[in-house]
Amino acid sequence: MPDNDIELKVVVIDNDTYEYVFATKVITVNPEEVTFINHIETSENYGELIINENHSDPISSGDNRDLIFGNNYTIRTDELPFLVDWNPSGKTEKHHRWVFELLQDPAYELNHSFLMQATTPLEMKSTFQSTEPASIKTFVDGIEFSGLDINFNDPWYYYKDGEENWFQSDVFNSYPSPVEMYNNSSTSYGGIFLNLEVSPDNPYYSVQSPLTQTKNLGGSSGTRTFYFQNWSTSGGVSLQQVGSNPPGYDQKAVVFTTAGATVYANLKGQLMSSDQNGISSGSQRKLVRTDNGIYHCVYESMGEVWYTHSLTTNFNGQWRQDICISNTIGNISKNPSIDFEGNKIKIVFETALNEEAAIYLLTFIPDVNGNYIFSEAEEVLYYPLSYFGNAKPVIAYILLYVAYRKNTTDGLYQKTKWNFGGNWQWGAEDPIPNTTSYSSNPSVVGISNNIHVVYQHSLGIRYILAFFNNYVADYINYAIISTGCGYTNNYSPSISLVKNNYPVVSWVGYNYTDPGGGEVNKVEGESPTSKIVVRRAKDNSWSSFFKAGYNAVTTNNNSTSSTL
Repeated sequence: MPDNDIELKVVVIDNDTYEYVFATKVITVNPEEVTFINHIETSENYGELIINENHSDPISSGDNRDLIFGNNYTIRTDELPFLVDWNPSGKTEKHHRWVFELLQDPAYELNHSFLMQATTPLEMKSTFQSTEPASIKTFVDGIEFSGLDINFNDPWYYYKDGEENWFQSDVFNSYPSPVEMYNNSSTSYGGIFLNLEVSPDNPYYSVQSPLTQTKNLGGSSGTRTFYFQNWSTSGGVSLQQVGSNPPGYDQKAVVFTTAGATVYANLKGQLMSSDQNGISSGSQRKLVRTDNGIYHCVYESMGEVWYTHSLTTNFNGQWRQDICISNTIGNISKNPSIDFEGNKIKIVFETALNEEAAIYLLTFIPDVNGNYIFSEAEEVLYYPLSYFGNAKPVIAYILLYVAYRKNTTDGLYQKTKWNFGGNWQWGAEDPIPNTTSYSSNPSVVGISNNIHVVYQHSLGIRYILAFFNNYVADYINYAIISTGCGYTNNYSPSISLVKNNYPVVSWVGYNYTDPGGGEVNKVEGESPTSKIVVRRAKDNSWSSFFKAGYNAVTTNNNSTSSTL
């Protein structure tokens, strides 16, 4: 007897003789016709469907099958994973949900499983919906970056196994960025559905970014750590926070509303900058090492100033996550410079306010765990907003000496902060002697009451020593130190102290070449190229020139404890 038939049996027993007779009747369960349809736009007679993964007996759209009461069934469309240029309409169509004749709630699933019973709908429609292209990208320091990890949860991601059985994924899948969800070919992602609201009752798209990820970029960049900052979008797309983030990730629900929309995961790269001069700009000191052996770096990226420090005394070891130190002060900030005294860090930079620009000074000190924390911020001076980006302040943290420019007509200025009986006070602003409107790119270093100042003047390099006595600076030992170096163009000097606190200055030099005359480098007999030029001083006597490098762009020397 078939499993789904019903057998009725009547037994009559004689209690004296225990003889019995019986009669049986088999009631056959009649199958019920159920119609299966691919509903694509206005068509309901396109393609086929598969029941119970019986690939040898597909169901043409609009046909029915006799189903037995009490049996379990699973139905899906066989038009997978999507239809490109369907019918041809230029549209890509993809199964979206199951719709039933009895106005039941739709089922947002590919494989619809059901028990055949009296309440089972007798018409089931695999309802398709058109898709649109979209993308998810990663930006590092404001620049698009490929190969970083992005996780995307697509409840309508369909895939098959080796036996042509199809499944639906509702978990986060990891992709290397960018994730391009095109829908223009059978090998593309297939696109996404538009205007799917975020609801606990219905599926929706979600995106994740790891809070921290490390990648080997190869070459000189080596292995870098990337830190998630925030999300942004372009085109018609919105992001929503649903519940709490899973550990180690930032997660958002996504609603796409227009074709070609993009979601951006914005990351900060460890010691990476969107500005090619963000770390290596000449004259300004970007890297120091405090007395406790910790390295500190300050630089510019994405229109802000960033600071980080090593976690050990090993320069190639781990570094603390870079922090933005300027975003709460001004609208945009540039040109940071750093110095230290003992284990305390001082950083100056330019920042653009609403109606004027300012030079700010920030202090960082170590906490009990060795991490450097913000201590205080103060304004050094204000200057015209139109000159923002050209002040290029530098700092020597001995007396707390800050040098800068503040307009197009004057030379260089300095302000010094003194410790009067335990109270630090700013002195008056003073011009630096022998500087004019042709003077720029100062670099400073200090020891005791002496501040060594070097700067670019037109196409040459000049030096002067500020000796402080009773809070007053006497400037001595003025020299044009690029004279005789053999280069017509000299720029971006950098200064530090070596053995016995003697100054060493480096800069970039090159000879101008007339495009029509083809003038060659008359000093070295080779085609013109930029080189690093180095010169040292002992007392008031300067050494000969040392030259190195090829096509140098900038130089920055940085030593206050050398035994050379």
